[in-house]
Amino acid sequence: MYSDVFCKVYDVFGWNYYPEIFGQQLLTWLERKGLQPKNAMDLACGTGVLCELLHQAGMSVWGMDFSQGM
Repeated sequence: MYSDVFCKVYDVFGWNYYPEIFGQQLLTWLERKGLQPKNAMDLACGTGVLCELLHQAGMSVWGMDFSQGM
């Protein structure tokens, strides 16, 4: 489990790079396949970067992480 301090600086230091890139690639893949999911769940979502990207794309999104601060 991450400390509260780590959780607060995670995005600030750019450690959210992977979910941003993955989210963009996932949305591109879904579009190419003609898929339009309405719901998504991100397990181990961290600070919710991927959740936010999917929500902005029109999905209802739920995120869960073991670390309460994330």
